[in-house]
This record gives sequence, C-alpha cells and structure tokens, in this order.
Amino acid sequence: MRDDGDGSASREDADDRRARDGGAGMSFAQRVECALRALANPVFFALRSRLRFRRAGYRETRETPLTDPVAIATLQRFGLTDLTERMRASTLATTLHVVDLLDAVFERHAPPTATPLRVLDVGSKNFEVAPALLASLAAHRGRRDAIELTGIELDAYRVYADGHSRADAAAYFLALAAEVGLGRSHRFIAGDVLEHRERYDVITWFHPFVTPAPLLRWGLPRRHLAPERMLEHIASLRAPGGLLVIVNQEPEEAAIQRALFARVGLEATSFEVPSRFPRRHATCPVHVVQKGTAPASS
Repeated sequence: MRDDGDGSASREDADDRRARDGGAGMSFAQRVECALRALANPVFFALRSRLRFRRAGYRETRETPLTDPVAIATLQRFGLTDLTERMRASTLATTLHVVDLLDAVFERHAPPTATPLRVLDVGSKNFEVAPALLASLAAHRGRRDAIELTGIELDAYRVYADGHSRADAAAYFLALAAEVGLGRSHRFIAGDVLEHRERYDVITWFHPFVTPAPLLRWGLPRRHLAPERMLEHIASLRAPGGLLVIVNQEPEEAAIQRALFARVGLEATSFEVPSRFPRRHATCPVHVVQKGTAPASS
C-alpha cells in the first residue's frame, strides 16, 4: 500500500490524484517535479539498496484512546484487540480498513484450503498490513495457525524521519502478529518480485503502480514501471487453484487495471467493496483472479 503509516501518503494524495493517466491535469511545476524525480530516483534508490540500512528499536504507540464502538467490535472479532495500543492511529486505521476489505473479498471468493496456506503480499512497503491480512485469512479458515505469509518490497530500505527503515517496521508488525497468535512462519523479503519464483495459494497486491507519476513520487526509478509484465508474472506465481486479489486506489486506476487483464489474457472478477473504515473513498475497486491457468512467466 502507498500509505506507510507515517503520514507521508496523506501529503501526497492530492498530487497523486492529479497524476493519474500519466500526469493529466498536472501543473507545469508538478511536471517539472516528476522530471526531476525521474533523474534523482535512480541515484537515491541505488544508494538505499546498497546501504540496506537497519536500526533496532522500532515501536509504535497509540496517541489517543480508541472509542469507536464499530472499530472496537471489528478488532475483537478478528482477535486484534491487543494491538490497539501498539499501533499509531494511522496504522490502526489501515489495519481496520484492510481487515474489513478482505473480509468482504473472502466472503465472495473463499481462499483455498491448503495447509499450510502460502500467502504472498506484493509491494508490502513497511508490511503494516500483515496482522490484518493474517487475521482475515484466519477468520475465514477457522484457525489462526498454518498460514505462511511472505511480503516482498522493492524499496525495503527507505528510511523514515524517525531514522527507521521499512524493513525495521516490517519486523515489528510481524512480531505483533505473532503476539496475537497469528503464527511465526512469516518473512519479509527485500527484493524484486519479478525475480521471485515461488508459488502461493493467495496473493494480495494493494495499490499497484499503473502510471508513471505516482511511482516517481514514491521514490522508485521509472524503469520499474512495468504493469503488464508485473501482472503477468505475479499471476504466474499462483499455485493451482490460487487466488490473486488486486486492490486499486482510484477508479481511474481500476479502469487501467481492467485493460491490463485483457491485454495479458487473464479473466478477473471486478467489483466495488464499500468500506466502513475508508482511507480515501467510500468504496474500493477490487479485482480477483481465481479461475483458469496462470500464464507462463517471462
């Protein structure tokens, strides 16, 4: 997801909206900014990737008490109540949004019954979605064990203002998941999913980049914008009967995503999921690939 839980996403939301469709509606200054990022991002991305910065001690605490009865009931239902004071407000908001969203998705498209269930989250950022993803799957399986979750993130060593990297945060969120009984057989990989070859029963992909400007604003080199190639490859990582769930951020992106499915020959079910805990919009565009044979990876 594009919100790393540190508020950085909210500062870029307006620019991201203007950046759909390759920058339509962007001002001259914003176009210049994107051009400069296209030059600078490869340098800073290479530096981050080489340094692989890590620092112990990443922690989060909630700033204000949680009083929303619907939120409290949702956390209780999914066994996440103990995490309330261990997440800042923005992280908890993401957790509620994701667990509620995936609950609706898995009601329509049940995850496979494989044991252990192998799960991949693509573009995990700081992996704050891990507890929610595990809890939603556990609820629909009727058990909180026998799930093996892998998160993979290309820019895993992006450093926040507090001096911690995404990889530091990911370790923290996986530890939180273990503390509430969601297992310890999980991992966070710093790497390119296009080089990944393992197979999974469930794959989630939140807010994939389908146009250049948002990718540039999040610090990635332009060469990593390959939506068609990535979709084809990620779909090929499904095990037989595997489930691929893609969540777009905007209706415009959802339209692009549907066109990508057509181009790579994938049959997807697309629908809108109303959110009780919206991050931006009242509904989220979702696409599920479940039937058919995964295309061969190039």
